[in-house]
Amino acid sequence: MDAKEFIQIVKKMFSKGLTPVEKTKLADEGPVYRLLLKQWDKFFGTSIESKEVEEEIWSNITDVCWNHKPVKKRGRYTLNLKLLTAAACVLLVVGTWALINSRYSFETIVLGPTDERMAYTLPDSSVVWLTAGSTLSYQENFLKERKVDLVGESSFDVRKMMDGNPFRVFFKDAVVEVKGTEFNIKSDNEVAEVTLFEGKIDFQVKGQEAIEVNPAQRIIYHFDTKKMESEMLDIEDYDWRTGGYNFTNKPLGELINLINKKYHTKVCFANKKNREHLFTGTIRKDEELERVLRKICISFSLDTKQDKDTIVLY
Repeated sequence: MDAKEFIQIVKKMFSKGLTPVEKTKLADEGPVYRLLLKQWDKFFGTSIESKEVEEEIWSNITDVCWNHKPVKKRGRYTLNLKLLTAAACVLLVVGTWALINSRYSFETIVLGPTDERMAYTLPDSSVVWLTAGSTLSYQENFLKERKVDLVGESSFDVRKMMDGNPFRVFFKDAVVEVKGTEFNIKSDNEVAEVTLFEGKIDFQVKGQEAIEVNPAQRIIYHFDTKKMESEMLDIEDYDWRTGGYNFTNKPLGELINLINKKYHTKVCFANKKNREHLFTGTIRKDEELERVLRKICISFSLDTKQDKDTIVLY
């Protein structure tokens, strides 16, 4: 099984769409067995050298994946089934699987869940928050050369290394290089968005000079036209770890200004006194405008009406 087919099978596993043949292929993969040992050592600090114990772990994982009834083995090894289940859950939630690139090298591929954000800790203790459906991959020698490949959208909290070893994120034909900072990358086949929350990063497209990005700055790059845009953001209330805006006693007028900017719309008040009301709550980054306005209306007993291109709160 090649790497591409392996990745597709793992993705189908998370959506519970594996065929019997694909289940067999995945279960027979040697790298999967080796990963079980590696993951156990990583999360529980216990070495396992017994094939019997290894097979029991895999049995519990397949039970979680495909509702198989695991075969309980008895012997001189006594394992806590709760720990085995926990190990299986860690593997499933993190979505980490090892593929052999060469005889001595592994590539770790992290698959984001299909319906939520997920936090993943890299070997250097940097943390990545992957959005639903995103993919991150890195080599086994990551600590020597800190570089990852990203497909989709992720936020990064990069640990600064004492030796100054830079951290690089590659996506399509662009790369972001940092030494310790907090930023977000959103990339597809047409556009890449790089937003810096704290620290400094260099954004570079293949064949072009690197551009230094400053805090609260977003770079928007169009791959087809090679056009680049830059904008400054109000990130005071934005929690990049959860992908939402958190407000505590925020004047409603300021909140509406943010909504108009974020959703590229025009919302106003019929009674300007309503601008002084204080709002406390959370708005998700991907939340629809209609749902956001409904929250506001419920909180302050307001309603909405359309007046040409303007939404009026009254």
